[in-house]
Amino acid sequence: MALSPYDQQVYDAGFEFIPQTKFLQNPFQIPQSGIATDPNTGAGITTIPINRGGDDDVQGYESFTPSFTRRGVFADPKEYGPGGTYEINPAALGFEFGPQGQVMRAGPGKNLQGQLGPTTTNPRLFGSSLDRGINSIAGIPMREIADMYDARMQNVPGQDVRNFFRNLMGAKSNFAVARAPGTLQQMMEKIPSLTGILSSIGGNVDRSDRSRFAVDNAGFGQGTGRDQFGVFTGGKTLFGTTSNYTERMKNELADIAKNFGYDLDDLMGLDPATLDALGQRNMFRKTQVVDYVNKLRAKDIEKQYLDAIRKQEFIDSGRRDEVRDLQDRIDRGDFDSGRFSDKNTGITDRGRGQYGGNGKGSSGSSGSSGSSGTSSGGYGGGAERGRGDRFMDGGIVDMLEIYD
Repeated sequence: MALSPYDQQVYDAGFEFIPQTKFLQNPFQIPQSGIATDPNTGAGITTIPINRGGDDDVQGYESFTPSFTRRGVFADPKEYGPGGTYEINPAALGFEFGPQGQVMRAGPGKNLQGQLGPTTTNPRLFGSSLDRGINSIAGIPMREIADMYDARMQNVPGQDVRNFFRNLMGAKSNFAVARAPGTLQQMMEKIPSLTGILSSIGGNVDRSDRSRFAVDNAGFGQGTGRDQFGVFTGGKTLFGTTSNYTERMKNELADIAKNFGYDLDDLMGLDPATLDALGQRNMFRKTQVVDYVNKLRAKDIEKQYLDAIRKQEFIDSGRRDEVRDLQDRIDRGDFDSGRFSDKNTGITDRGRGQYGGNGKGSSGSSGSSGSSGTSSGGYGGGAERGRGDRFMDGGIVDMLEIYD
């Protein structure tokens, strides 16, 4: 059944479930503040989320989005620090933390404070320098980000109340590696009945995308797990085709580029001219692009870090397998003490212990030819001798564990 022109406008504006005008005592009024006109097509474009959840207290997307006060594309630096909207896993930045949540530096001196302390486990994508300009995050020097983490539990002389609460609450972060317990958590951990509660609220795990980015009362109901732009922030759904929030954000940006006729690389690169043009046509979508690009850049760094960890684990696993295989061969007696080589003698590994006398095998204590080759006094047949002389009880594997 065809709709009247006005009912069609209501439907096109996103109010799909409003009864037709002929069934209403008073016609439904389209919120005029939420409709902009596309200068190219003249079509109405919704610029605020539509309240489909029946909530009365609906806030605009701007209420949940940081203000991009720096160059129009970057938020306040605190949003990239501990607990911020765009916080990057600090481990991916090479940060390691002390007991008070401070970033471990090379030393107390001014110059050494610009250098991360040594590490044996953390693959550092950006190196150890905090002062290299190329290592800035969203235009923020790496040292400034490290200082934000240090400030969480720093005591300032003369500010006793501030110091008390900071020590009480501990060092907060979206990521477990950067957290440090305050006195309140330390006291709670001593109560057995609260141990499970503390673990269940994420004390030792990273916050999920849903816990970080889902909002309520933004026009999409409560508890729906959607962000301020209506995109689901959780994982794979039963009938969904996307796996996670990251994938959905990328799809949203691709759709915006396609629907508005822009190059996706320009949107991902936050090209000023492209963003200005998009903002004139639809500020809602421009804000969504800037917000998503900031989130995706953080996730890209985190992915590079995880890939580096997996690569190193793969290499280490291969080395361990090779070492264990070598040790097994030594234990089986496949090798002698290494004083002979196939090239010089033409004797196979297993054949070496079968020869005696005159440098071709074990001569035993008497040095006579043709002995069994099991005596520890000769050169050949030295699997037992070689293992005792060159390795500890565990052989090469023990050495690996010591220097690992």
